[in-house]
Amino acid sequence: ASLVADAEIPDVVALDPLAGAVAGSEAQGVHERTELILGLLQGWLADPQLSRARLLLLSTGAVAVADGEIPDLAAAAVNGLARSVQAEHPGRIVLIDTDDSEASRHALYGALLSDEPQLALRDGVAHAPRLSHASVEPAARETTIDPQGTVLVTGGTGGLGALLARHLAVEHGARNLLLLSRRGPDAPGAEELKRTLEEEGCDTRILAVDAADREALARALREIPSERPLTAVIHAAGVREDGVVTSLDPPRLHRVLSAKVDAAIHLHELTEHLALRQFVLISSFAGTLGAPGQANYAAANSALDALASTRAAQGLPASALAFGAWAVPTGMTSDLSDADRARWEQFGITPFSGEEGLRAFDAALRTPRSVLVPVRLQAGVLRGLARGGTLPALLRKLAGPGGRRASQAGGSLARTLAGADPGTWEAIAIDLVRGHLAAVLGHESQEIDTERALKELGLDSLGAVQLRNRLTQATGLQLPVSLIFDHPTTVAIAAYLRSRVAADATAPPEIDAQVDRLRTLLAPIAADEQERERVGALLRGLLEGLAAPVSSTAEAVQAAEGDELYALLDSQLGTE
Repeated sequence: ASLVADAEIPDVVALDPLAGAVAGSEAQGVHERTELILGLLQGWLADPQLSRARLLLLSTGAVAVADGEIPDLAAAAVNGLARSVQAEHPGRIVLIDTDDSEASRHALYGALLSDEPQLALRDGVAHAPRLSHASVEPAARETTIDPQGTVLVTGGTGGLGALLARHLAVEHGARNLLLLSRRGPDAPGAEELKRTLEEEGCDTRILAVDAADREALARALREIPSERPLTAVIHAAGVREDGVVTSLDPPRLHRVLSAKVDAAIHLHELTEHLALRQFVLISSFAGTLGAPGQANYAAANSALDALASTRAAQGLPASALAFGAWAVPTGMTSDLSDADRARWEQFGITPFSGEEGLRAFDAALRTPRSVLVPVRLQAGVLRGLARGGTLPALLRKLAGPGGRRASQAGGSLARTLAGADPGTWEAIAIDLVRGHLAAVLGHESQEIDTERALKELGLDSLGAVQLRNRLTQATGLQLPVSLIFDHPTTVAIAAYLRSRVAADATAPPEIDAQVDRLRTLLAPIAADEQERERVGALLRGLLEGLAAPVSSTAEAVQAAEGDELYALLDSQLGTE
């Protein structure tokens, strides 16, 4: 409110949402902080006066950059939630995690000038997250699961939990399984699952226990026979309540966090004194990538990844497996629509078959890293996203050479229309909108009725976010969050885009592009305090007392490079 009340909105607003102590348990801290940041982000996104400002979310210890770092679970959850918001609202939020050193404070300015949506600063060095291929040890004859001990599986009667239980019995020779779920023996298919496992020679107990209930979980653990001690924990329980961030409320957030985070923390605290061989947290790529429409789920899974890093730093067994999509029903994915699956595939993510997913599970158990992402990615799709400027930064390394350069490319509807006959402008704009709408819906563009309401065509709230983001990238225009609701047909959106281009025609040509170019040019001086102050004074003077017309200055900046730009500033200001 105070920002909006000011005469001028700043370009960047920094916020540390984790400042101050959190009372209570670690799980309570995760709930409290994520609810706080959810409300703050919803307020930030809702105010149109803040639409051109960037929000810098600062944190300390939200990610583990090096082995041995112990991340803060609340900070990790906040970052996971914010990553999904970044996917829904590109360019609005930057995440920077610091070690609070003096060098990192000095490096903060340079980090802001980069095009990275999230960075970690350690002793002044910026680290950007990237996925890379993991090294997997060859399959050994001996299973990594102790067949004589007890293996506990939360969510054990659900789709993925049941799939893993059968796999443990058949392929790993597990002889003692303890399957926990909220409905226990009354869950659909539980009786058949128990019979199948016992036919494999596996003694199976199914209990109605919600692992988020610490006392109930503790009782279940105390009942494990001493002659068959607990040797492995697999936490597969969870719930999904998807929705764009503006539609989420605290109850929906807390239900998702409880099932994933509270249960994981309780499992960790109640078993850390035991000689476990495996402690596996079934996480999700939604937290790693920041999946749109899954901010609550992303927060929960990011906290699980942080917990695995914490356990590894303490010398305890830990594997957080951030799985991509599964083609088989796995409880939480059983209600995915064709549009949901199409969204994953737009990122180059191909769903695992049941057999492929279980092979990835086995491979992950042979990998020493505590946080892994079992996912099938199509390199060709990633390269296409890079060429179109929509490749997430996390995937740039997997896209091959040119991923960074292409990711900075943007479109300009103004340039397209300027080079076309005015009589064709309407058709060009309609074709543009129809093509992107078809991509979001998974249809052929010729199937789109341009005058039919988008909702009737099957566009949901998440699809509306994706369409707006695609059009923002394709047109070079800053489009409002309410675009789809204010202009509910293809024809209406196309008309709005044409009107925006006409309204922007009187603005200085490509001034935004030149500012971005200037920002990139000046990035190398970020760590040089004297040079930063010198150039800062030049730029302030240029804005305050420049005598030359804006248009001629923009043309000069466009032509200048390197030292020529500094010379231009000096000549305009009369400095040496």
